[in-house]
Amino acid sequence: MVGVQLKGQDKVLAHLKQIANPDKLLDTALKQTMANSIARLVKGTLSNNPQIKGMNTGNTARQWTNPKKVSAGTYQVENTARSGKWNIAQLINDGHGVIRPKKKALYIPLNKSAAQKRPGAKIPDNLKQGKDEDYVFARQVKAKTGTKFIDKEIPSASRELTQRVIKAIRNVYK
Repeated sequence: MVGVQLKGQDKVLAHLKQIANPDKLLDTALKQTMANSIARLVKGTLSNNPQIKGMNTGNTARQWTNPKKVSAGTYQVENTARSGKWNIAQLINDGHGVIRPKKKALYIPLNKSAAQKRPGAKIPDNLKQGKDEDYVFARQVKAKTGTKFIDKEIPSASRELTQRVIKAIRNVYK
């Protein structure tokens, strides 16, 4: 009687055991991609970004939450920074349309002393109106285009995760 002998069966079973648990195998790739993605989102929210120059967005950059595991292989990251009813990160991403005041004119401060006036309060006598002065009134403010930093990050993170997953699977068979 002739017996059949399998060479390398233990290695094949070890490979199959690693691939049988994809959460464990791909978790490091997912965590590394999340860390890089959050860093790019924070960078896109900071005020040194030339596309959002003139805005103080340090608090918005710090408001990105740590990844929360929603389900197997699914994590959620959000930015909770709000100004009234507006989410600042979403406003930076999408931009805004033309702003028109509800009443007669929109008060636009041109320096810090004019910006200290509270909304709805009477304009102090020491502030001067005009083009080269402390404030101006406008009927509307131009639309601001968004930076689309969140929209750009989604395909970038997807590509990075795909490359890391392929590398992790190849490392199983080395």
